[in-house]
Amino acid sequence: MQDEYIFRPERRMGSIFLIGGIILLVLIALAGIWQSSQASTLETSLMYLLPVMAAGASIPVLAYRAYGLRSAVYVLGREGIRLRWGLRSQDIPIDEILWVHPAADLSAPLPLPPFRVPGAVLGLRRIPGGGEVEYLAADTQRLIMIATPGGGFVVSPDRPEEFLQVYQRITEMGALTPLAARSVYPSFMLQRVWASIPARALLLISAAASLALWVWVSIAIGSQREVSLGFSAAGLPTGPLPAARLMLLPSLNFLFFLIALLLGLLFFRQPESRPVSYILWSSSALAGLLYLLAVFFILRSG
Repeated sequence: MQDEYIFRPERRMGSIFLIGGIILLVLIALAGIWQSSQASTLETSLMYLLPVMAAGASIPVLAYRAYGLRSAVYVLGREGIRLRWGLRSQDIPIDEILWVHPAADLSAPLPLPPFRVPGAVLGLRRIPGGGEVEYLAADTQRLIMIATPGGGFVVSPDRPEEFLQVYQRITEMGALTPLAARSVYPSFMLQRVWASIPARALLLISAAASLALWVWVSIAIGSQREVSLGFSAAGLPTGPLPAARLMLLPSLNFLFFLIALLLGLLFFRQPESRPVSYILWSSSALAGLLYLLAVFFILRSG
């Protein structure tokens, strides 16, 4: 008989929503960058950059949720249940599982996470008299609760009836050796990255360059009304433009920093793919330094 049974959440609607949201935010960011590049005053430039910053901060969140949905899996075995969702993993020994029931059959409705979207029903909620439950689900229609002494976990397998039947079957068979309890959170990955001296140095350089770029450009715009952002074929500076357009440089650098940070964290999980993380973070640090150098020459030529 099969030792493990693999279930996944329903991914179609969630993937459409999350990927569609990412595409929409990218278009908003590009439109904001374009409008900011055409602005003639600092106030107008900042007005267009606000949605760029909001989109830039939201894209990594949606991207991680899309990745989590894509990688999510619930594994049932005689030794216990293993849950995976992105960088989050949980191994529950079979002897620590009190019961497994559909959420709809519970005497009191489960409190849902306040911030949920299709494809990402995630978060912690406290239930009266039952401790804390963690949601690792894609939708609210197929919720199943796995109760443990400390609270429990709420999942959403795409075949909930079969999930319950398989659990009933494996409990009747009995466990050979229960799983070792194991719980890994995404913050553990951040700790591993921070413990790496090269990774820490590259990220600190990238963050410092990004911050310095914002501060320097903001001060420069206050004291300089016009700048030249290019050179003619003869090597001479082009006609002057409003200094507010310099805000385009720190905005682009910030977006690149966020993208490199997120992708680097994903590749850092496996030792064989960590060189990719270092390449991304090195590129981010180098880009920040090149942007600072570009601002220096732009202001000097002005």
